Amino acid sequence: MDVIVANLDRPEDKTDFLTLFAEYTNGMLTPEYGGDGKLPQDLAVEIKKRPNIVVFLAYQEGKPAGFAVTIEAFSTFRAMPLLNIHDIGVAGDFRKQGVGKALMESIQEEAIRRNCCKLSLEVHEHNTSAFNLYQAMGYSSLTGESTSERTLFMVKHL
Repeated sequence: MDVIVANLDRPEDKTDFLTLFAEYTNGMLTPEYGGDGKLPQDLAVEIKKRPNIVVFLAYQEGKPAGFAVTIEAFSTFRAMPLLNIHDIGVAGDFRKQGVGKALMESIQEEAIRRNCCKLSLEVHEHNTSAFNLYQAMGYSSLTGESTSERTLFMVKHL
């Protein structure tokens, strides 16, 4: 398993990312998710404009197997950067083969390299496979020292 930081100026990386992203978003580009039913044609161009976005690509035996899109943000509580895992997807043919775990490990290595204070992500409650992976890797749905306070992810589409 090889995981790389994608260079979306390279045609191969761009094609692999957009192909994996299209499979990942199949059925999720509806208005309820803030989409219009179509994959954004300028996605790679827009990502390249933002230096705080890092795209990872996972390959198994040279074939694109998964991707992750991360965004560096800032923790005002710690006065340090943090890395948010915004999207992570594994191609159907490569599920249950350690691709997600390899991506998560590479993301953590990048966060440590950037001196981040934490990693964050959101996961839909019905996605038990992803939730179980994140939990096994040390992620918690609780905040602070208290076990009674849950973090909620909220959104307002514009």
